[in-house]
Amino acid sequence: MSDSASIRAQQLKRLGGRLASFKNSFDDPELLVEGRLVKLSGMRLEVEGLRESIGSRCQIETHGLPVEAEVIGFTGDRLVLMCEGSSDGLRLGAVVKPLAGSGRVTVGKELLGRVIDGAGQPLDGLGSRLGALSVPLRGAPLNPMARSAITTPMDV
Repeated sequence: MSDSASIRAQQLKRLGGRLASFKNSFDDPELLVEGRLVKLSGMRLEVEGLRESIGSRCQIETHGLPVEAEVIGFTGDRLVLMCEGSSDGLRLGAVVKPLAGSGRVTVGKELLGRVIDGAGQPLDGLGSRLGALSVPLRGAPLNPMARSAITTPMDV
């Protein structure tokens, strides 16, 4: 075997090893990036094959507009989700994908005067640009004992 053929065989062997380890990562259930809708009861949905935390938001594919839902619990190895709007168009086996950045909220001067919904999406028709700064939706809890005493009453 020539030197170039030997080098080529070694390169192919290393590449084969890398591809095998890459394939094994797909077998790890913690790395799944989509799941399937397996149960629908009113606005309560159950999804298999997806690993997300409470409060995460997901998008469910339909033949029309996609449906968004929030993770509200677990039952066995299934996620329990609640629809954020209408469940029209949902079907058994629909693909469910996590929404990136669902645990963050946009903040800043760009929001002044804007009208947004509960998910932070603009409703005022002034475009989708709301600012570049985002913070975690659920920040670190404050210690109530570390706060100063209230000295001025607030008129409500």
